[in-house]
Formats: sequence, structure tokens, C-alpha cells
Amino acid sequence: MRRYSRALSMGVLLVVGLDLSAQPNMVRNGGFEEGSAFVTDLGWTFPEGAVMEGGDAFEGKTYIRIKTVGKPTTASAVTSDLITVVPNSGYVARCRYRLSGTSAHVTFGVVDEGGAFIACRDFYAGVKPYWSEAVLPFRTERHGRLGVYAGRRYGQGEVLFDAIEHVADDSVR
Repeated sequence: MRRYSRALSMGVLLVVGLDLSAQPNMVRNGGFEEGSAFVTDLGWTFPEGAVMEGGDAFEGKTYIRIKTVGKPTTASAVTSDLITVVPNSGYVARCRYRLSGTSAHVTFGVVDEGGAFIACRDFYAGVKPYWSEAVLPFRTERHGRLGVYAGRRYGQGEVLFDAIEHVADDSVR
């Protein structure tokens, strides 16, 4: 009986320690592993200067590089297809980014169907030899469809993005 109680206690401790709130990533192919044709078929937009590359990715083998196009002040970004969301609900968007070359202004956000930001992390980053994470908790307000925006606004550096996610999170108020 004592062995049974100890085993039951250990089982309860293991179950309590699990994170049951983990939600699936709503961004289709946010790790960019399926190839560029597949990614664009999913609704991702790739302007001039945005390319998929293989190499030292955060996850898997592929990431997106957003290069300087024209003047260093020229903005360039990729956007995901529109994701169906529940209005007036909490979500978290996140990505991994790394700079190549010199520093650059990074923008990571969530946009509505017209392309206007409803939430945004806009920051100047220096070159680091490792992947960093940008996390953006937000509420959907009245919106039922949103997209994820990842780009560079200005600076000489190129920005690499990988592991883009968008998950439901009821704790966001």
C-alpha cells in the first residue's frame, strides 16, 4: 500500500508540473522549412530584398534574410498569410532574429487585414553572434483575421528571422 501511495504521489507531481497551456502555432510554416514556393503558396509576401536561405537557422535549416534594398532607410518586410483569430482575445506573437553586417532597426508586429499595426515591437539592434527573441503579447480587439509582420526599417545591417509563432494566450489582458 505504501508503494502505491508513493507512486501515486510521484505521478501527481509529474502531472502538476506539465504545462498544459501550450497552444499550437497558428503561423503556417513559420520555420520556413518547406521551401520558398510552399511558403508563398501559404500567403507569405516576400518583397524585394527578402529571401529564404539555408544555414545557421535557429530551428531547422532555413530562415529568412531581409537585405538592404536601395538606400539604408528603405523598409522591407515579410508578412504571413492572414490568421483567423477570436476577437477581443489574448495572443502572443514571437520570433527569433539575428543581425548580419552592422546594426539595423527591427520591426516585429501584428497587422490587420489592411496592413495597419495593431501591436508592434520596434527597436534598434546591434550585431550579436546568436539568435535573440522578440515577444509581443497583444489583444485582438475587434479583429477576426491578422497577419504577422517581420522586417527591417533602416540601417546598414540585414535582419534574419526564424521560428515565427502566433499562439492563443488567455493570460494576456
